[in-house]
Amino acid sequence: MALRAYKGQAVFVDDAVIVRKRVLGALDRAARRPIVLVAAPAGYGKSVLLRQWIESRATGVVQVDADAPDAWSVARRALERGRTVVVDDCHRNGWGDDFLAACEAASTQAPLVVATRVDPLVALHGQRLSGRVSELRADDLAFTVGELVRVVARTGRRLNPEEAHSLYVETDGWPAGVRLGAGRVRRSTVDIGAFSPTGSYLVAQVLDSLDHDLRDFLRMTAVPERFDVALAVRLAGRADAGAVLDEVAHRVGFVSRDDESGIYHYHHLLRQVLLDELTRETPDVVRALHRETARWYAEKSEHAPSGRHAVEAHDWDLAADDAVALACVAVGDGSWAAVDSLVAAIPHAVGTDDSRLHLVAAARALGTVEADTVVADDELNHVHGPVSASIVATRHADALARLCRARLALTADRIEDVGPALGTPQPVLSEHDSLPRSPAAALRAAWAVTNGLVAAFAGAPEDAAAHLATARRVGVGLPGIVTASAEVEAWVSWGAGDLAGAAAAIADQPSAGDDDLPDSVLLVRGWVAFERDEYDPSSDAGLHGPHRAGAHAGVLPRREVDAARQALLTRTGTAAPQVVSANAEAQHSRLVARHARLSHEIALLGSGDVRAAAAALADHLDALPTPAPDIEVRLHLAHAVLAHRTEDATAASTAMRRALASTEQHGWRRAWRELGATAVELLSAERQRVGRHADLVARLLVDLRGEHRRDSVGLVVALSVREDEILQYLPGTLDQAEICAALFISRNTLKTHLRAIYRKLGVESRREAVLKAEAIGLL
Repeated sequence: MALRAYKGQAVFVDDAVIVRKRVLGALDRAARRPIVLVAAPAGYGKSVLLRQWIESRATGVVQVDADAPDAWSVARRALERGRTVVVDDCHRNGWGDDFLAACEAASTQAPLVVATRVDPLVALHGQRLSGRVSELRADDLAFTVGELVRVVARTGRRLNPEEAHSLYVETDGWPAGVRLGAGRVRRSTVDIGAFSPTGSYLVAQVLDSLDHDLRDFLRMTAVPERFDVALAVRLAGRADAGAVLDEVAHRVGFVSRDDESGIYHYHHLLRQVLLDELTRETPDVVRALHRETARWYAEKSEHAPSGRHAVEAHDWDLAADDAVALACVAVGDGSWAAVDSLVAAIPHAVGTDDSRLHLVAAARALGTVEADTVVADDELNHVHGPVSASIVATRHADALARLCRARLALTADRIEDVGPALGTPQPVLSEHDSLPRSPAAALRAAWAVTNGLVAAFAGAPEDAAAHLATARRVGVGLPGIVTASAEVEAWVSWGAGDLAGAAAAIADQPSAGDDDLPDSVLLVRGWVAFERDEYDPSSDAGLHGPHRAGAHAGVLPRREVDAARQALLTRTGTAAPQVVSANAEAQHSRLVARHARLSHEIALLGSGDVRAAAAALADHLDALPTPAPDIEVRLHLAHAVLAHRTEDATAASTAMRRALASTEQHGWRRAWRELGATAVELLSAERQRVGRHADLVARLLVDLRGEHRRDSVGLVVALSVREDEILQYLPGTLDQAEICAALFISRNTLKTHLRAIYRKLGVESRREAVLKAEAIGLL
């Protein structure tokens, strides 16, 4: 844009100014109403926008100097002549009767466009109520990230996406801040302070116009990143802080308020300038303000900012309380960055003698992927007695210490010591757990997960489920709790032989990759894949170990996971069978012992001694507090085999239907495959009966027939795999539409395959195809 100072002077072209079609378009749309108010603090590019808008309109625009004494009279006369009028910096001239008259003269054909730093609130009330005013505010004028990049590029500097985002966050899109910071070549942040370009601009354009009391109020309330009226009263010592904040927002700008929460915050750059002034002029006050701010954040359970302000105030007692609270949250969400940052800021001499920081170090050692129990135990030995003057913080510390000792007992495979370590069914705390991601919520959720694990080892799945439901309810927003709950739930489902429950628990895991999953979850996933006949021995499905590279221990004892791995490796045939001793449950938990015992019963079934296997399975089932689906399905199949051998078709069908119902719910495949060719015989016999499991019978036959089929004869051209699959559905009761739904194919595709099947079999109907296929061994 060319800016001319005096006639005959050379034109200066500001290359850093960009044309923002987005904002010009917004101003064009706003000008469809009689009055356009462009209101924003200093440096938002109001004047540049108006100049560019005037240049974009060929004729009919009159720009009135706001400093002229009769500016509004001139504007009114131009509007009455049908001319569009633009007045910049209107706050200099005021909003008297002449302004109101100019507003009345404005029309949609001749709009009045005014730009100001201060909103003419009362003066425009009538015009606003009549719908004659359009407004552009700071949010409309702020740079987008793309516009910011273009402005900086005009200075010869290219920003990568991370740099652009960082500069946008720092300036909040404030155009003057971007422009002043863009010229600082290779500087990653905007200079802040009264003697920087940005700071001096804010001082000259914003702060110097304020009286001493208002400026002092701004300095003291700039200490917190955000605050409410109550904190402003505490910091500034003024009971009218709410009214003052409204005045600041109106006169100064650069103040945002969340209407829902009532929280205020100053623009980042203005806040830094105010803090710089406060530190230089009244350094003795700064620590007290930081201490008050830290306490306010702590009252709201926002311990990360509380800890930062406590460090600035050198209030190491409060900082240690915040460290404990953050450690409690970290136990729930698994993120220790805030804890590490705060602990690093506390002097080492303070931490050496403070029980709270030893407790935080113990929790941190147990929070690693592979828990460092030696360090944790040593640090816990330095935790003694009441650790804080605050009752809330003392109870946080006590509950965290109990959790750490319970985790140590779990890690050492001392399940019987976990309950005594916790001491109470719920942690004793001084605040409610309703606030998400608070220390109370994290502690109660972690407590519930631990109790759920103890209930699982005690053989009480219903109690375990109740504890885990509590953990999920209280631990909303805490990924560590979600992961631990799903891990324990998967383990409980595995121990109970509940394939569907285990699969659902694994699906609830928030982690995306195997490296983020606990070993126990990978182990259960391997069991699910094995039982559904989807297990690939060449892949690491959690069964190979005992320790994977980068293994995640999770909340389960390592020895328990290793024993379960051995039991499942025996099942998959990749480890030598183990003799199940009478005291197996004494050696390992009943969950592992149950799977080891089931392996022995399956071996009996595979050896052909079905009667002995059925008796063993029945005895095993009777010994369990709740039915185990993986035992039940095999017992039903054993009964079906025995009835089939004695030609008791009714008993065989009854047992088969129970096994099929369980298979439909859980997806069993391995239990059928363990029967060998007998499973095909049972399914073929069941297919002749009308039942709701016809589709499942056909799918099972497709899965099993390939290994146990007689060689077919009499076919010149063999059936394709898909044709063979469709053939298995033909003896059943499903019609063509139902077969299409089961196989996820269209009606035309099915008809094409049926024609090919009939042609290859030399038949003309579905019934003839079934008879011919049975005769030659395809069914």
